[in-house]
Order: sequence, then C-alpha cells, then structure tokens
Amino acid sequence: MAFDKKIAELHNKIDCSYNDLNVKFEALNSKIKYVESQFASTSAPKHPQQLLGKAVQNPKDYATDNAITIHQEDESPPNHQTPNT
Repeated sequence: MAFDKKIAELHNKIDCSYNDLNVKFEALNSKIKYVESQFASTSAPKHPQQLLGKAVQNPKDYATDNAITIHQEDESPPNHQTPNT
C-alpha cells in the first residue's frame, strides 16, 4: 500500500509539473507570435510601390535648383548669370 501511495504522489507531481510547463509554453508561444507580428508590421513598407523618403514633385526642377557645381581651385567659379537672348 505504501508503494502505491508513493506512485500516486509521484504521478500527481508529474501531472502538475506537466500542466505548469504546458501553460508556460503556451504563454511563451503567444508572446513569440506577438513579437513576430510586430516585427513583420514594422519591417513591411506601407506602400510597396513607393520608395521610402520624401517624393520630389518635379525632379527636373529639383535637380537644377539644388545642383552643386564642382570646380578646381585654380579656376574661377562659374558665372550663374543667364545669357540674354
């Protein structure tokens, strides 16, 4: 009888440990899924057809207005006056 009682206690402890670990595993699994969904939503672009950054409405005007002229030090800087026609 004492042996059967010890086996029953051991079986009960194993069941409790299994249930406790199962609850913890399910909680961990749900947290991992949450983190994965957060990562996927922040890494995916909102509009896949559009590149990140500000859109330039007229790139030709933007390029000419914001152009950088490079010259050597021994040359005079270019004259930015428009010719009279």
